[in-house]
Amino acid sequence: MKERNLVTQRKVNLYKSPLGIPKTGHELLTCYYPLRLDTYSGCIHDCKYCYAKELLEPRGYWNPNIRPADINIIRNLFSKEQKDITIKSAIDKKIPVRMGGLTDCFQEIERKFRISYETLKILYENKYPYLIVTKSPLLAEKDYLDVLDKNLASIQYTIVSLDENIIRRLEPGAPTIESRLQAIETLSKKGFYVTGRISPIFPPKSNEEIENLKKIIHVLKNHGVQHILIEFFRGNDRMLDRVSSVYGDLRPYMYRKGYYWRVKREIKDEIYHILARESRNLGLTFGICSDGDPIPCEIDGIENKCCGTVYGSPANCVACELYKRSKERGEVSLSDFETDFSFDKKLFAEAWDKGLFERYIYDLKMVNGKYTIKEEKR
Repeated sequence: MKERNLVTQRKVNLYKSPLGIPKTGHELLTCYYPLRLDTYSGCIHDCKYCYAKELLEPRGYWNPNIRPADINIIRNLFSKEQKDITIKSAIDKKIPVRMGGLTDCFQEIERKFRISYETLKILYENKYPYLIVTKSPLLAEKDYLDVLDKNLASIQYTIVSLDENIIRRLEPGAPTIESRLQAIETLSKKGFYVTGRISPIFPPKSNEEIENLKKIIHVLKNHGVQHILIEFFRGNDRMLDRVSSVYGDLRPYMYRKGYYWRVKREIKDEIYHILARESRNLGLTFGICSDGDPIPCEIDGIENKCCGTVYGSPANCVACELYKRSKERGEVSLSDFETDFSFDKKLFAEAWDKGLFERYIYDLKMVNGKYTIKEEKR
């Protein structure tokens, strides 16, 4: 079986850049998981809100032209031959890789090529931590349960809505909600740390839509998740048009910032507090995935890791960890911080000196080259 898969693989156009770190953008400065590992290029889920679809579809690498990664390249990532200094630095620090940054690594085509299965074995052999972001029930099947490691794996399941009719229009090729919930329950009962990821959130137009978001949290809790992570939608004009075909015109609830439309901050602030309170009332921890706008870190998992990970690392987003340390110590200098988080020391230092981290966190300010917390709250 394995030989046939490898032969089939040789006949297709291989994806030769499975590992990468963003070169620009807020992710590189704020996220503790910029080290993405995508075992496929393209995705059959075909979600209307997907930024990777927007990037790759015009180049012919999306659905159905999905390229499997070259497993030999993935295997060599952990060898001494790794030449990319930034990636090598992240790997040497055992920064967890994020499987599912630009695609779903466990989409249906995985049954044919099994690249993700082989990757999980490689990660286990190297005792290397990983974060999986998926919609697929495949992860809860026996073959994959056998190679997953509870001490290395953190698993996130994405659910945008409980309404299957909306999901069929918004995520036409994705698995059903029920199959995702059953996978969450299976993995949770097996002892895996599972996060329910409500992402992206579209601006609610009524109290009923807010109640629907709260209901998602209750359903996820009932199926065994331990952590809730939320992220708001952002997208360019084409992405916004696609999503608006499902939800109606969203522009009145959004504003344009650079390349992307983003949900208005006052709407986000209200939803952050509502969903954080709902999560904690149910005994769940809560986190926010940054969309490039400031986030209120006083509710964002300062004590609880943003992405809900089990591996022994700070694992808050960089900006939230900076907020936490500033609150604890009064002020934080670059030398106190950069060794933990900098993937590109020069870029990180430039962002620090320019005070860029003030853009991502409410109540953070720079004074004489050090970050501290503003005395007066907004």
